[in-house]
Amino acid sequence: MNKNLMEPKKYIVVATIGFTIDFVMRRVSDLGRENVSRIIAVSLDIGDESARKRVEGTFNVISRFLLGMNIQPGLQFIQSGKSAISSCRKILENAVSLSGNEGIVDLFLTGGSRVLVTSMLISALTLERNLAKKVQITSYGESFDTKFIMNVGQISAFISLGETHRQILEEIKKIGKEDFSPSDIIQKLGIPKSTFYKKLDELRESGLITRTNGRWVIAEGILDIL
Repeated sequence: MNKNLMEPKKYIVVATIGFTIDFVMRRVSDLGRENVSRIIAVSLDIGDESARKRVEGTFNVISRFLLGMNIQPGLQFIQSGKSAISSCRKILENAVSLSGNEGIVDLFLTGGSRVLVTSMLISALTLERNLAKKVQITSYGESFDTKFIMNVGQISAFISLGETHRQILEEIKKIGKEDFSPSDIIQKLGIPKSTFYKKLDELRESGLITRTNGRWVIAEGILDIL
C-alpha cells in the first residue's frame, strides 16, 4: 500500500494572532491534533510593551494545551514597517523547511491586525514556486461558518497564466463533468493541436488541472475563482 495513503499529512500551522487566539485551537481540532506537528504564531510588534506582554501571556496559556497534545508551540514577533513582508516570508520559508517532504504549511490568516494579515498574504504570494506549492492559505469567518482554503502554488500559477491558458480553463469549466473532444476546443480557440496539448500539459504541471477517470478536471480551488 502507498505509504502516503497510510500516514496522514503532518501540518505546520503558521497563524497570525492578536490578543485572542481561540481560532488556533479550532484549526488544530479541524485538522486533527494528531496531524499537526507545530504551531508558529506570528504577531505584530508595534513597540507597545504592554501589548506585547498581553500577546505573550495569552500564547503561554495555549502553549500548555499544545504541548499536552504533542504539538510544538512557538511565537514570533515581526516589526511593523517596510521589513514586515520580508520577515513574514522568512518565517514561511523556515516553516516549509521544517515541514519535510510530505508536510504542508497551513497559513492561517484569521487573527491579528490587517497590516499583519496583509503582510503575510503578500509574502506567501511572493514565495518561490517550489515553496509555494507546499503552502495553503486558510481563513475562517469570524461570526459565520465559512472557510477559505487554497494552495498558494495554484494561486501563483493562476495569476501568471497567459491568455490561451485561461481560455482553455474557461472552456473546460463550461463543459463541466461532460466528456469533451479536444478538437472542439482547438477549433473554437483557433489554435494548433500541438499548442493545445502543450498548454494543457503546462496547466497540469502547475496543479491547475488533473486527469481523473479519463477526464480533465479543474482543481477545486481554481474552479472557485474562474
